[in-house]
Amino acid sequence: MPVPTISPTPALPDVTVTFSTPRQWPGGFQGELTIDNQGDSAVSGWQITITLPGDQVRYVWNAEWQFDGDSLTLTPASDDQVIEPGASATVNFVAVGGTTEPASCTFDGSACS
Repeated sequence: MPVPTISPTPALPDVTVTFSTPRQWPGGFQGELTIDNQGDSAVSGWQITITLPGDQVRYVWNAEWQFDGDSLTLTPASDDQVIEPGASATVNFVAVGGTTEPASCTFDGSACS
């Protein structure tokens, strides 16, 4: 009987995603996500999904984006595909609503750290 071959699951790169609100005003805010690649290999083709209950995202810069319900999904802009080791990328957005911090965040399907 043949022994099944098990392929190792690729390890997620050592990436941290931090969120801040550089600007707030009555009824809205600017959100900023910083993706830091602390690993030894480049990160490309990433995807971040954040949940902003009750908010509406109006603008995003430095990423392609889709807003559906309460979820904002971000992928690299065409000119910013790769985050080299030791480098970071920043994505900004403007939203209206009272939630100024994401209820959840995932980077490539795993919880943001």
